[in-house]
Amino acid sequence: NRGRAEQCGSLRSASHRPTSCSGQGLVLRLDCMTADPKPYLLMDVDGVLAPVVVDAPPPGFVRRVVQASDGREHQVWLNPTHGLWLNALRERFELVWASGWEHDAVRILEPIFALPGVTAIEFTQRPLFSVTLRKLPDVVAFVGDMPVAWVDDDLDSEVGLWASDRSAPTLLLKPDPGVGLTHLHSRELIAFSNSLAPGWRT
Repeated sequence: NRGRAEQCGSLRSASHRPTSCSGQGLVLRLDCMTADPKPYLLMDVDGVLAPVVVDAPPPGFVRRVVQASDGREHQVWLNPTHGLWLNALRERFELVWASGWEHDAVRILEPIFALPGVTAIEFTQRPLFSVTLRKLPDVVAFVGDMPVAWVDDDLDSEVGLWASDRSAPTLLLKPDPGVGLTHLHSRELIAFSNSLAPGWRT
């Protein structure tokens, strides 16, 4: 079964139910406050929501100039339709930014896509321009044993091996960085959500 998750976009189904939750004193885990916690949807930005444009952007994308937290300005191409898709997917998933943008994704994309309250993973390795960010260790720590869908244009074989070894349902999607997130990816995410065991359906 090891090779299944190496092909990004393949579905992995497993019977995985949330563990029972019991409060100790006044301390309750956040993921225990709902009967059916949502699976995670980890979303990259560059190459997924902001495609790498060489000549002309894909249809539907609009040029925007955004300012990073370090004060530098960057030109990106964003598609308003992605905001509609992500808001619809939030009914099924707990959306999380898994991007080198980190909290800039929260600050910049929240008003553009109308996505309030999205968490961003902070990476141990600091994001550097033109240097591949190794996200896996921090992703592993963040998701624990929760079901997860991870959308990133730079998923490698190490990520595939991790996904195939998990007991929790795991979906990897690797968009073409020149095209970004497509309607087909959205449909695959919905299909993954529908495939989860009843204890994980939302």
